[in-house]
Amino acid sequence: MRIHRLAPLALLLVWPATASTAAPPLAVRVYDMTGDRADRGPALEAAAAALAPAEVAIRWLGGLEVPGPQDLVVRIVRRAAVGPRPGTLALGHAVVDTAGRRGTIATIFVERVEWMARAAGTPVDDLLGLAIAHEVGHLLIGSNDHSREGLMRARWTIGELRSRRSQDWSPDARDGHRLRAGLAARLGTGAASVRATPAALGPAAPGAEPGGDYR
Repeated sequence: MRIHRLAPLALLLVWPATASTAAPPLAVRVYDMTGDRADRGPALEAAAAALAPAEVAIRWLGGLEVPGPQDLVVRIVRRAAVGPRPGTLALGHAVVDTAGRRGTIATIFVERVEWMARAAGTPVDDLLGLAIAHEVGHLLIGSNDHSREGLMRARWTIGELRSRRSQDWSPDARDGHRLRAGLAARLGTGAASVRATPAALGPAAPGAEPGGDYR
């Protein structure tokens, strides 16, 4: 995910926060392990809005209960915003079972999100919401693969954030289909397999713009 300086974003406000679908909402438990006592509501609204075009509705739950077999889990943690050079930090990762094509747990590194948001001049909640939506997408699709366009693409450039094209921040048609299929499977089956590999936001390619990659 790559970002440049830009005016405060309104791109996440153009979609409804609740998807227009007959399917029941997906329960996602959020464990904020930062100790910040921050209001994550705006970021979660932004994440739900990014997934809404795929007809995936989210019901955000606190982390006070043990997750159910159909629940997804998003952990928000702090990891120092340091790296070999600017723009090579992983903002988060999702653990998925590539054989069973299911995932349950995603982790977001909020300190890195904050660092990138400051560097880009964009609201932290917007970037945090997009990162959460991307990782929830991996959990639903059950794959480490990335698309060429849309929310699930591997690299987000600063120029793309500047252009504010809504199609850059919502799932493309292929991913919309995969997300709906993953949601249907999730709501109709049990817990995901234990065997898993991470789908991470990884380092930028040499010579690329400052920011981050989903790898």
